[in-house]
Amino acid sequence: MEKILFRSTNFQSELVTFKDAILKGQAPDYGLYVPTTLPHFTHKDVLNFSMMEYYEVAFEIIKHFVCDFIPEKDLLKICQQAYNFP
Repeated sequence: MEKILFRSTNFQSELVTFKDAILKGQAPDYGLYVPTTLPHFTHKDVLNFSMMEYYEVAFEIIKHFVCDFIPEKDLLKICQQAYNFP
C-alpha cells in the first residue's frame, strides 16, 4: 500500500505523514493538511463495499490514509466502535 503524504493548503510547508499531520494539527504556514493523493478503488472494490457493514467500508478507506500509524486491527476496532449505533 502506497504511503499517502499530506501537504498544507498554503503550499509553504514540507510534506508530512498522517502521524505528523495529526500531531501538528495545523501546518506552520497556517494552512490545513490535505492528502497529496487519494487511494484508488477498483470497480470490484466498490461492488464489495455494498456488501460490507458501514464500519468495514470506513476501515477499507481510512487504512490508506493512516498507513502504519495505527495498526490495522486497532483501526478496525476504532471504526467498529465509532459506527456502532443502536
